[in-house]
Amino acid sequence: MRKSTWPLVIVAVFALVISVMSWNQYIFTPDALGENGEGLIGVKQGEATAFTALWTGMLYVHIVSSVIALVIGAYQWFPRMRRKYRGAHRILGMLYGLGVLFGGISGLYLAVYATGGWISQAGFGVLAVLWLYTVFYGVRAGIQGNYREHRKWMLRNYALTFAAVTLRMMILLSVSIFGGEHFLVYYVVIAWMCWVPNLLVAEWLIRRSGSVQRKTA
Repeated sequence: MRKSTWPLVIVAVFALVISVMSWNQYIFTPDALGENGEGLIGVKQGEATAFTALWTGMLYVHIVSSVIALVIGAYQWFPRMRRKYRGAHRILGMLYGLGVLFGGISGLYLAVYATGGWISQAGFGVLAVLWLYTVFYGVRAGIQGNYREHRKWMLRNYALTFAAVTLRMMILLSVSIFGGEHFLVYYVVIAWMCWVPNLLVAEWLIRRSGSVQRKTA
């Protein structure tokens, strides 16, 4: 395996692990969303959130569609697979785009009720808007046959998709260091830090790739 492939493998493994954990937590574990105060719904009710069937439905839509995008997107970046299975790449790309579309729309709705007040709401709201914005330009560039721009926009987009992983990693790390009693304090920071650094790394990779191409031209 080439050294350049290892980062892709690591990203794919993290994406798969977090997806399985999320799927198990919210889909296969009955009490994960329970109304007895232990699960996510119980917490939101304790915050006097405008808890409705629509909110629950949007949450499930967001979980399922985001997991689809997270897993499919991770494996779309392997160059060998992309070259060898072009047809599969296009089909999976369409499924990925649909995952982002439904995940972004539901995420924008859920951001209104995000824990931590307006700072968290703004963080997750901007994330959802940028997620939809970047996938639109990425898909459009691909349809137009402008594959260089397609890769740039989709790299930005998957960096935002990967926020599902960095969010959970930051929560686990913060709880381990600061404890659960200060959750609301650091959660408002995580609402931004789970995706802003990802996007900055994506932009750095895009500029680095452009610089290398100019030097070798």
